[in-house]
Amino acid sequence: MSYFRGMSLVACFLAGCGITREPSGVTVTQVEALESFDSLLPVGADSVVRLYQQNDPAKFRKKHQQQLEDAVLFIDSLNTVLNITPRIDTLAIDHSFENFGNAACSGRSIYISSSYFLLYDDPSVVRSVITHEFGHKVYQRLNEVQRLGFEELWVQLGNAALLYLFRDGELSQLTSDHTFVQALIDEGRITEAESRVHPHRNLILKA
Repeated sequence: MSYFRGMSLVACFLAGCGITREPSGVTVTQVEALESFDSLLPVGADSVVRLYQQNDPAKFRKKHQQQLEDAVLFIDSLNTVLNITPRIDTLAIDHSFENFGNAACSGRSIYISSSYFLLYDDPSVVRSVITHEFGHKVYQRLNEVQRLGFEELWVQLGNAALLYLFRDGELSQLTSDHTFVQALIDEGRITEAESRVHPHRNLILKA
């Protein structure tokens, strides 16, 4: 749980919001680590660094006040719907670059990197991160049989899902399509236009 070591956070409580941890300096090693998954980010590593350098926690709170309040309401609703015990009552935003992209749930708190607000002007991204963390809480309540079934389903979904990256107005596919028609396209036997009307377009070769 090194993510929490040495953290000094004034959290964003369900009853209101507070200023969070001050941003720290950015090292060359951290930038190089960021560049290793640059293709998955909506902006380049250099732009990420600039966003962090320009970020001020007090201004951050003012700029993202509505998103923070929406996130708080979403957390409260998940507490109720999923019957979480103990309830999550604290949302903490971490502005440190070393925790870029991190999120975690510990005790009654959810910790989220400010990167999800700085890089994505989309409330659904923050909701997805929060939902993921609540998923860990629900998973912990499952028995062994339920966990095995869940893990098998997760593997199947991972093999079948297609991931895309949208950047600079262009959409690019990051994972492989395991359909029969995609194999024909790869072999040059049919075109993408022909694949859309192919009689076996729904046939999956690998699940």
